[in-house]
Amino acid sequence: MISPEDLILAHYRSVVAKPLKPLREPTTDVLTTMSQGLGDTMMLTDLPTASVKQGCGRCDVFSPSKHFLPLMRFNPNYREVDDKAYLVNAPDLVRQYDCGNGHYLQRLRRAYGLQVDDLPKGYIKWQGQRNKHRVVLHFDPGIHADWQRKHVHDRARQLYPETKKALEDFIASRKDLEFLEIGANPTRLKGTKFHATGDTPSLVNFIGTATWFLGIISGPMHVATAMDLKCVVIVNFPDANKIFLPTLVTTGQVEEEWFYPQNVHLHQEGEGAQVKQATLDNFKRAFNGEIYPFWSDRYLSLIHEDL
Repeated sequence: MISPEDLILAHYRSVVAKPLKPLREPTTDVLTTMSQGLGDTMMLTDLPTASVKQGCGRCDVFSPSKHFLPLMRFNPNYREVDDKAYLVNAPDLVRQYDCGNGHYLQRLRRAYGLQVDDLPKGYIKWQGQRNKHRVVLHFDPGIHADWQRKHVHDRARQLYPETKKALEDFIASRKDLEFLEIGANPTRLKGTKFHATGDTPSLVNFIGTATWFLGIISGPMHVATAMDLKCVVIVNFPDANKIFLPTLVTTGQVEEEWFYPQNVHLHQEGEGAQVKQATLDNFKRAFNGEIYPFWSDRYLSLIHEDL
């Protein structure tokens, strides 16, 4: 049987890297993002703390997003920026310049000359009590869904009826867990309760009380990952056979920079070597740690492999 490591290495040795502009030296500009959603804003939370911890001077960030200052209240290393004359847009930096492989956050660190952690995640300093039986669910597609449905996938971020049925059956099978759904447009899955989170701090504080996240790629998913919840993420693009994590070669494939390698991904339209189909049995297996990456950090260091 081929090991997960061998499958990942074989896949990336067979793909063609996307041609990108060379990054000649680390940038010193203030990092921002033109996109103002919660997930995009979360991408700005890592640099201030990473730069301070590594003693490389402080990397400054800024955003006009309504989520920015509330998120930075959970970051003691953030400082307000007075001079915003020199701003660099994070998506342009990552997608146009060669910032190496891995997750979006890992690429941003390289762009600023910072050491890359094997485990990519945003930064939220939170102290509270975690409920080991609590699962937070989120299926609200957010502000980019319309664009994605027009340009990427006509059902982008949608929860299919068959997936909803499998989820409700899974929820019914786990009487030991508490399933609480958040979001402006909840699905009202059978067996769940709705929890209104209101503003950004309330959302962060509530997610922090859970042990599990179950939902689509979204702002709350990025928050949950930053807070070390076990995340089971439901996707429907790209093709399941094309998803291999961690990302060892930048190919330009849609979503490759957004997939966290520590999370489990289940696909609504099929399955591949790593990503299994979103069925009742696979929801059970995912929670039991039987689907890649098996709630393990064993595979994260593959980003350092010489291909």
